[in-house]
Amino acid sequence: RKRMIHFVALCWCIFIEGCNDGSTGPLLPAIQSGYNIGFSIVALLFVSNCIGFVTGAILNVYINEKLGFGKTVVIGAISQLIGYVMIAPSPPFPVMVVGYAFIGFGLSFQNAQANGFVASLKDNMTTKLGIMHAAYGLGAFSSPFLATYFSAQPRWSFHYIVLAALAISNVVVLILAFRFRKQDDILAEGGQYAAESTTSAIPDSNLYRQILGFRSIHFLTLFALI
Repeated sequence: RKRMIHFVALCWCIFIEGCNDGSTGPLLPAIQSGYNIGFSIVALLFVSNCIGFVTGAILNVYINEKLGFGKTVVIGAISQLIGYVMIAPSPPFPVMVVGYAFIGFGLSFQNAQANGFVASLKDNMTTKLGIMHAAYGLGAFSSPFLATYFSAQPRWSFHYIVLAALAISNVVVLILAFRFRKQDDILAEGGQYAAESTTSAIPDSNLYRQILGFRSIHFLTLFALI
């Protein structure tokens, strides 16, 4: 039962990530019209989101090593919520750009932590990874319908109130499900005991060096970029 709660919580987290990623496209015409900007300027939303995501991906290793899974994933969820709260009142466009950076930063933490956690499961790991990513797809499929509705409304930014409500539920679910604990402790609660870890003895700089030493990382990075 505990394992199922943990898995469902992460599926909900990734579902909301899909909702986020499926929302921006339908809202672009409304954003351009509302701020009276062209495509080259509105594209800064994607740039800032990418910068936030890459920054979070780089810091994730360090933060996870210091704070553990339970705290790191909640930090990501709160960062995502902050971004939505910044955007919902339809602020000046530069504030919206910063808000998208917060969203990207938060999503990168949650994405890395959720995938890493499920990949560590011994029972039906590949199936559960598939289900979790299907939850992302469901969110990305369903959110454009709501975003399209709001794009035709005078206050299109109210769509981010809906996303903020989902983000609040995400923060609450992650706190209740994982209670800020480290991954090994959470897995042990579900009956899966990890072997003794030696990573605590590895300096932070060497952790990055160790990760970048895997050739598969370089190939997967190139594949993702293409």
